[in-house]
Amino acid sequence: YCKGILKKFDVAFLFAIGVLTALFVLIFLLLEDYVYFWDYGSYWVKSLDVAKAMRADFGTALFDAFIVSVNKSEYNDFICAIMVAPLLLGGRTYVGFYFFVCVLFYFPAVFVIAVTIRKFVAADGYGSYVSVGAICLIVLLVGIGIVPILNGYADAFCLLPISILFYTAFERRFRIFNRTDAVVTSVCLLTVALGRRYYLYFLVGFVASVVFVNTFDILSRKIRGVDAKKEFFGFVRNMLTIGGICLFCLCTIFSGFTKMSLFGNYSDAYQAYGLGSVARNLINTLKMCGVLPCVFAVIGIFALLIMKKYYVLSFLSLSSVLGGVLFSTVQTTGQQHLYILYFQLAALDAAGAFGIVVLMSKIGLALETRFSTVDRGVFVKSALLRRGIMSRVGVSLAALAMSFNFLCVTI
Repeated sequence: YCKGILKKFDVAFLFAIGVLTALFVLIFLLLEDYVYFWDYGSYWVKSLDVAKAMRADFGTALFDAFIVSVNKSEYNDFICAIMVAPLLLGGRTYVGFYFFVCVLFYFPAVFVIAVTIRKFVAADGYGSYVSVGAICLIVLLVGIGIVPILNGYADAFCLLPISILFYTAFERRFRIFNRTDAVVTSVCLLTVALGRRYYLYFLVGFVASVVFVNTFDILSRKIRGVDAKKEFFGFVRNMLTIGGICLFCLCTIFSGFTKMSLFGNYSDAYQAYGLGSVARNLINTLKMCGVLPCVFAVIGIFALLIMKKYYVLSFLSLSSVLGGVLFSTVQTTGQQHLYILYFQLAALDAAGAFGIVVLMSKIGLALETRFSTVDRGVFVKSALLRRGIMSRVGVSLAALAMSFNFLCVTI
């Protein structure tokens, strides 16, 4: 898909965005005068410990990190073992470690999110005028994705499998059985689950969205007279295969983790982090996201409705609501916990920014078609040119507006 949409300018623009993002993180961390205590330095310190253990006995250290700690520790070393890679590239320094966390994990995830949005959210005939680079810029300027990295969290690692899960859910909708898709989806689900405990709430929302949105969509197609029998059996086969792989791994290799997850009392464990009612926790979550992203998200909902992207809208909405509400019943949202809503918020923000341009273009085109006396062929050609210009200008203005939010939530 990327081969068909990425031109030389787009590649150069993406490279420039990546370099600027990395430089922003690097300069920000270099200018800090901060004591990296508690959670703000735990990933760095634990990754150093895992790296030291790997130098002493590589095989045992890997087994301890990926199996023993996952099954016995509530705060396991799964992500820290993977984060040894930034240590190898950036040295033992805190700044080098998180610089490469951004370069190796966060920005690639942002790119996949932007590609997914470009293909499934922004594609409406007008989508060809919006580059992946422009959408990538909007995704970055949401801001809440980069804040945890600046504060010493490496949870952004899980954004990459999360973005792959959404891409798969939108690409085939699990209607066509494909072994590769099933295995990749299973690996992504397990990776996210083992990464951090709070991601389990994201997975509940995602899996519920896959089941309910697809079931409803298949039934509605059946009611409209579409032969959905093949799609139904393909969906069931996919769910059984993915569920079977995940259950097998969780009941055998990660049985200790499964018991902790099912029978652990998270309300008691997180009692110190609660600020009040579920409603108050949700309001606090929206405040942390920022005013502009929330406004663009609301516009995005209406834009997707008008563009009749009911599947995408239903999926984004249900996964957001379920994940956010379930987490809010346990504790108030911290900066890193916003990752469970990051993809959905970024997608709706992009839809909102792009939706404004689409609506303006459609209204302008309808009025000009009605009152224009120019030759039809010449008029359509000029209208398409203006539409492309409006799309680029509109997305640029949206990015400019979002940059204010980025400055507020970071600096």
